[in-house]
Amino acid sequence: MEVEALLLLTEDEAALEAAVQSSRATAELLRFAREGEYSTSFAFDTEATASLAAALLLAVGLETPRLPALIKQFGSHGEPELIADLTNALRRFLAGWGN
Repeated sequence: MEVEALLLLTEDEAALEAAVQSSRATAELLRFAREGEYSTSFAFDTEATASLAAALLLAVGLETPRLPALIKQFGSHGEPELIADLTNALRRFLAGWGN
């Protein structure tokens, strides 16, 4: 799924898509642990890294609107800046993956 399409999902859709993406990556990581490299050129049969990045981008997107309440309750340790940096890095990664 393209980065821009991920950002248009409702919260329920985003949570489900994050679960799907992380499940795909988990299955491939388990396959790798059992069987080893997919081929001499590739560690994975599917794009496990991109799936994990997409799942993390969606999870961060679900967490971001709730940051003010978390900060109010627990104080801030730079989370908004860290979340912004992580979000931007994930977007750049996913936009460039496979290009």
